[in-house]
Amino acid sequence: GAPREGALAGRRGGCCGRVIYCRIRMDEPLRKANLETSAINQAEAASVTGGVLADTLKTMGYRPVIGLHTIYELGRAFLNRPHDEKARRRFCILRDLEPSFVPLVADLLHQEILKLRTGAAVLPFLNHLDHISTQQEINQMANGTISPKGEKFIRDREQAMQRDLPVQSQAYLRHVAEVKAGNPAIQRMRTFEQVLSYFSGDLAGLIREILKNTVSQTEADELAARLDSFPALRSVVRANVYRCFIHIAHEQPAGKDKISDPRQVIDASYSDALVTNDRQLVRLAQQINPDLTVLPWKRLVTAKAGAAPS
Repeated sequence: GAPREGALAGRRGGCCGRVIYCRIRMDEPLRKANLETSAINQAEAASVTGGVLADTLKTMGYRPVIGLHTIYELGRAFLNRPHDEKARRRFCILRDLEPSFVPLVADLLHQEILKLRTGAAVLPFLNHLDHISTQQEINQMANGTISPKGEKFIRDREQAMQRDLPVQSQAYLRHVAEVKAGNPAIQRMRTFEQVLSYFSGDLAGLIREILKNTVSQTEADELAARLDSFPALRSVVRANVYRCFIHIAHEQPAGKDKISDPRQVIDASYSDALVTNDRQLVRLAQQINPDLTVLPWKRLVTAKAGAAPS
């Protein structure tokens, strides 16, 4: 069919909205756009509902995808403020988006190992039962409450980050200090690209470390040689190199945002685009996943749209 040009202006999810003009081919399949936490926060602040946001993405040729890490970040508000109204509205947006959901990174990596060993296809979104379960948790939080299961997921993830991050950061600092002491070239590194080039000499070793030696040396060598064929692993590898870059260039532990932001990009490994309202993440995304199209929020919506979700 011929390209159709137009603007969406209508009702869906209880509101109307005005969005940008765009051109898409109606016979082309929709690409996948992963919306990270700052985009959902901005949608709530701008009173843009999930329905209008989904329709806006559709006019641009995308369908929405949400990672479990975004659900975790948005759900943290319920831990200390059980009736947080902003948090409730943000989950209304997730509910009305009707997105696909990305499984945990560990699951994607497991699937990619199976792909290497057996040629099995990677299924980058939750299966039907897990999808329904996740929708139910989102619906409950959109109603202003959180289930014991949802609260446990968020608390366990929060505690793990608080427990592991300081230990891991100090271990990275000690390792970097030891390596720099015996390698003048590392001492002069000041850019991500320099650090990435340094690690490219032993990608297989880094891969085995990331996968906790669950692959053989031969398998690690093949993964390194075909890294672009394993999008989640490639993003995790580059995220780890980015973390090393922070330690090498700045000689300080990576802050919580430096750990969280790469996770958002890793969640988008099997998506075509990342929607964000975070300027730092716009730059970081291209380092972690060079194939990812970054869609800043301002490209999606040109005017305040609709009414607040109810």
